[in-house]
Amino acid sequence: AQQGQDAEAEACFRQAVEAYTRAFGAEDPYTLDAVFNLAMSLEDQGKKSDAERLYQAAADGRARAFGVDHADTLQAEEALMMCRSGSRP
Repeated sequence: AQQGQDAEAEACFRQAVEAYTRAFGAEDPYTLDAVFNLAMSLEDQGKKSDAERLYQAAADGRARAFGVDHADTLQAEEALMMCRSGSRP
């Protein structure tokens, strides 16, 4: 049952990324939040390489949008490091 919920969540996050990208552009904070949420969903499913790629995209986009020291940027960078190290619970 959990696996089905994870796949459903992933599909919803992918739709959100697509919709926000169309409506606001790839660098918009809403789009970047959706990318980050999709990365978390993928990581939860064990899709580490896809999650890392999206965490990196979220971190890079947030750095451009908010600056390197902004809390949202740091959150994405931390998630990326934890995903790479396998230390996220």
